[in-house]
Amino acid sequence: MKYFIFKVTPSVGKSYYVLNNRYIGYVGFDSNHIRSILEYHAGVKETYQVFAVSKETEDLTLHKDNCVSRRFTLTEIKQLILAIPVFTKSRDKTVYAVYYPNPNNSVFYLKEVGGKKTILGL
Repeated sequence: MKYFIFKVTPSVGKSYYVLNNRYIGYVGFDSNHIRSILEYHAGVKETYQVFAVSKETEDLTLHKDNCVSRRFTLTEIKQLILAIPVFTKSRDKTVYAVYYPNPNNSVFYLKEVGGKKTILGL
């Protein structure tokens, strides 16, 4: 499995980092349901930047952290990258937002804000 680390910048609050697999299926999911509900009702919008990309790996720690959908600080992400040396820091400075091309379907993209570049998600 290939993993991405995204830097997430919310419209309110501090930036944080999330770990997602190559399918990006958990990018909008927050395992803290109370925080998720509060942010949804407050209208918090998030933008994403690719911070690091992994090689193909079967690492169970990455799989578990991806499924839990936890938020990391910059220090925690740097420690993760050192502990599991499969990541390469990304030079891509493109800012993405979640985009649903078909509102009747759960398939979504991360689409470049103000542009056409996309990353496919499921």
